[in-house]
Amino acid sequence: MSCRIPRNMSLRVFVAVTAALLAVVKPQACAGDDTASVGENIATAEGIEFFERHVRPLFHEHCLECHATSGKLREADLALDSSAGIKGGGSRGVLYVAGDPDASLLMQAVRYDEVDLQMPPDGKLPDADLQRLEEWVRLGAPMPEHGASVETPRPAIDIAAGREFWSFRALGNHAVPQVDGDEWSNSAVDRFVLAKLQTA
Repeated sequence: MSCRIPRNMSLRVFVAVTAALLAVVKPQACAGDDTASVGENIATAEGIEFFERHVRPLFHEHCLECHATSGKLREADLALDSSAGIKGGGSRGVLYVAGDPDASLLMQAVRYDEVDLQMPPDGKLPDADLQRLEEWVRLGAPMPEHGASVETPRPAIDIAAGREFWSFRALGNHAVPQVDGDEWSNSAVDRFVLAKLQTA
């Protein structure tokens, strides 16, 4: 888009007016950006305080016995003692959908929405605790970075058991079965099939 200088305006006046306009507009834009940034920082700080005061204690009291990186048992590959584990979820999927409690696996579990997914398993949380978890997810699930990084353990490979799988076994020579009353077999394979059918 081209900018033309009006005929009745000199170049010097045009430059002065443009500079004045830029000086007025730019500070306002910057001030708006700063205000938004401060607002976001405040919201984040309040959200982290909410997590530390209400959510982390719930996880510690009801969940870490079975869902912790440092524990002997980590059910469903879910670790709730680190921010990486909480954000990453487990074998059932992502733990939460930021801003949407109803779509979050965490809330479905603690509300006992499904028969096969009820956490904690020893009893449903009080309504006040459920409301705090809902509010935390609604806020976007803010939390400070904490805990160790989570590595999903790889199952050990049993080489000996793998060698017993049928496709890895060595070929062997097997005697062709003789079946009484066999009138339709045309090959050794047919006789193996017929023998198996008769013993079924």
